[in-house]
Amino acid sequence: MIKIQYSHLKFNAFCLLFFLVFPDWARSAENNVIAKVKFTLISNPSLQQPRLAPEGDYLAFLKPLNDHYNLFIKAPLQGEEIPLTSFSDQDIQEYEWQDRETIVFSQDKNGDHLYHLYRLNIHSKETVNLTPEAQGQTYWLKNPFPSASAHSNEITYLSHHLNSGQFNVYRVNIKTLKTKLILDNKEGLSGFILDHNGRLRLAQKIHANHTEILYRPGESTPFKNILTYDLKQKFIPLMFTPDNLNILALSQIDHDKATMVEFDPRRKKVTRIIYQHPNRDLTPNIIYSAKQKKIMAINIIDWKNEYAFFDAEMENLFDRLSEKEGQSHIELLNFNKSEDQFLFSVQSDQKPTKYYLYANNDFNFVGEEFPNLNNISLSSTRPIQLQSRDGRTLYGYVTLPSKLIPQQLPFIIFIHDAKLSPDSAFWGRDSWEYNPVVQWATLLGYGVLQINYRGSSGYGKRFSNLAHRQWGSGIQNDISDGYDWLIKQGLAHPKKVALMGQGFGGYLALMSAIKEPQNYACVLSLSGITNWVSFLKNLNPYQKLFQDRWYALVGHPKKDLDYLKKISPSSISQKINLPVFLAHGKNNPMISFEESQQLYKLLQGRVSDLTYLLKEEEGEFFSKEENRKELFSAMERTLKNCVKK
Repeated sequence: MIKIQYSHLKFNAFCLLFFLVFPDWARSAENNVIAKVKFTLISNPSLQQPRLAPEGDYLAFLKPLNDHYNLFIKAPLQGEEIPLTSFSDQDIQEYEWQDRETIVFSQDKNGDHLYHLYRLNIHSKETVNLTPEAQGQTYWLKNPFPSASAHSNEITYLSHHLNSGQFNVYRVNIKTLKTKLILDNKEGLSGFILDHNGRLRLAQKIHANHTEILYRPGESTPFKNILTYDLKQKFIPLMFTPDNLNILALSQIDHDKATMVEFDPRRKKVTRIIYQHPNRDLTPNIIYSAKQKKIMAINIIDWKNEYAFFDAEMENLFDRLSEKEGQSHIELLNFNKSEDQFLFSVQSDQKPTKYYLYANNDFNFVGEEFPNLNNISLSSTRPIQLQSRDGRTLYGYVTLPSKLIPQQLPFIIFIHDAKLSPDSAFWGRDSWEYNPVVQWATLLGYGVLQINYRGSSGYGKRFSNLAHRQWGSGIQNDISDGYDWLIKQGLAHPKKVALMGQGFGGYLALMSAIKEPQNYACVLSLSGITNWVSFLKNLNPYQKLFQDRWYALVGHPKKDLDYLKKISPSSISQKINLPVFLAHGKNNPMISFEESQQLYKLLQGRVSDLTYLLKEEEGEFFSKEENRKELFSAMERTLKNCVKK
């Protein structure tokens, strides 16, 4: 754990003299720089999601064109950037190379998550909808580690109708467009895993208090149960072994920390432990060599991103890039079939993501997300730990404005979101990384505290299980303990601390303002849940598939009505007496805009400083640059009025 150092926060003598001799000119110049950087921080990256083609002869990437993200390609190390698409109404969300001349990408409409999959020929630029009949959510069920015998002309995808949460599984031939139903999912299965030949052979079924892992030896045979575990455990299948016989998984059964194991589905037992970290959960992010048929590394997030390596050459590549870039968060994005070209992303707390292609025994710079921030000094993020009131160790991060004395600062407690889906393997967490919202806040003169409250991923099942039925209570105490830590450290002014969060984090921000209003100056909730009773009664079709698990984790809307009201901001809105900022995308499929709209109506005429920003054409996130600029400008005004007054 790194101790916070403050020496980097002082002006050097030259800067101080400059401000004394030319105060007005210097202040004006600094304000211009701040305005420019502030806009850059919340703007769209100039480059996203680069991917190396299977043969290594092209590099694809997303780049703004017509005010939306479109696909481009170029020769990996030089050559002209060629636009493959020119959409002017919707962004391309994600894509993958299917073969040396075909890319498959997904698009929704205004953030509604009703995706379709499209085939794109890189030479003719012809685009074909592969899922024209789909009406609900549609997702590509990817096989990230296909063998040489995998059918490259076929892709498998999940799709459900608007009124059904159950995903059926289909396979489409991208050349002939012939579609075949692979699984008529009448049993509510989810969590599907393909083998190395692209065949569907593993699934899970979520019940109220337990989960089943289901297996079949081939697609012509029925699924059968091979493992059952309760909701306090996790067993996350990652992939089949290279021979397609056994399963590699992360398991907390008989372990507190998620451990990589090999599981034999025929004998229904773990046959060996592959790797276990002593202090942290392993993550599902693995590096696998299809050529060598072995795992080369697995990811762990301690206070920063790390890997456990099982391949000396891969470890050497990471070490060389780390020496080149310094302390960084490095990820291997993809590599060519020959496995002699590797595409990496690199970022740190103070440096946005940039990309390198390792080829010809050297790291070649490919591009970066925000070139305009190259010469800008951003704020440093440092890990911290503190004790909760019930004796738990909580971990988090503090980021301080780089030009202010770190005492009695205005502060934002920025609360991370969680995956509000009970079948999710992990909750969310904060990490040591470049965070544009954090940098935006420190640029405006606010310190930022991020706390990995109980339930956050990475710290083992005992820590995760502390969150069960503690939404708005035990979790809330962790946020309050973070506030107390800030005051005891002398970092924050006790009357100038704001709460801010998105999704589940937005809910926690509102509940903190209700529980201990004397601690906070205002609260900013982006797409937050405000009423657990209505939320649980109106689960969207996919969430409704796991309705019983929702009831077990949060509460039953009838049996636990009184409890749910006690932890719902809308039901106890009379206790909110702080300035409130609410924002929501009207197409958000996870948390309905009616949640924040209901609270806004309850607070109208009673809370003196109340702002509500609703965007018709946005979904879970504000993806359009002009809307995001409006959002952050409105949040800046709220913070200035309530925290910096």
